[in-house]
Amino acid sequence: MAEVTDAEWLLGSPDWWPSTAGSKPQRRHGLIGPEIDEGVEPSKVPDIFPWETAPSNEWNVSDYSKGGVGWLRQRFKPPARAVLIPCSWSLFFFAISVIPLVFPGNTPDDQMAALGLFVIGWTVTIFPAWNAMNILPSEPGRLVGIDTWILLLLSAAFFPLHIFIDPRIGWISYTASLYGWWRLMLRFQSGFSAPSNRWLLPFEPTNWEGIVLSQKWKKDSNRWRNGPLAHHEEETNLRLYGISRGKNRFIALHYIHDSGWLNDPFSRSLQNNQEIQRHLETPPLAEYADLWPHQFLRREDESE
Repeated sequence: MAEVTDAEWLLGSPDWWPSTAGSKPQRRHGLIGPEIDEGVEPSKVPDIFPWETAPSNEWNVSDYSKGGVGWLRQRFKPPARAVLIPCSWSLFFFAISVIPLVFPGNTPDDQMAALGLFVIGWTVTIFPAWNAMNILPSEPGRLVGIDTWILLLLSAAFFPLHIFIDPRIGWISYTASLYGWWRLMLRFQSGFSAPSNRWLLPFEPTNWEGIVLSQKWKKDSNRWRNGPLAHHEEETNLRLYGISRGKNRFIALHYIHDSGWLNDPFSRSLQNNQEIQRHLETPPLAEYADLWPHQFLRREDESE
């Protein structure tokens, strides 16, 4: 989140949701002559989007303008666009990778040309997603599911056979790899079904050692740190982390989807997940002490 100011650190930047919160003014010029388009002022980022929900009444939720004591939602830039647009280009490389094999003799090495294009297709699939996961508090190790790995290993096993036995075996390798790509797209889709948000609570680190967590929450560390602090014993994808922003310290509630992507548990997509909602009926911490630092709150002129 280093790319945003303190004022946008919680609510997010308006141009992340151009169709909802608006985009920042853009100035356009002709090749010569005066300015011809000054753009439009963006709408303010709302406290809650239509696809977001609120925790139960057991939670003490603060206010983005007034501050006070309690939890606040922190939004991250939605990763879907940065991932799925390159993935659409990968289909182009997969499609043209068969041309040297269908029409042989037009490249110095048809098999290497086909392999190179195929590798490019997988590169523009994996690298943007890996990069997006490393920007978010997610788990890149879960990026590729076991079903995709099995298909990729099957594809790799058949690939040498089409060289030494019969070129037609190459189509088995190609089909298995392409089906693995499709399974990966479904995995991405499930991970993007909920917004990439987490919940934050200002916290004094010296209080962590004596803090009592709610039922089913277990500490991973007896001392506050930047990193894992606790997890839910039944739903291990629910975790508490210690994070810092400047001189300020926070406890962050993360829900990590099985695909590795950060998901907001209080969203329309997950409101029917009864297990998650049951585990979060009460907040993980029953004690609150610190006020929200003013630099992270909405400015008064923005809240009017």
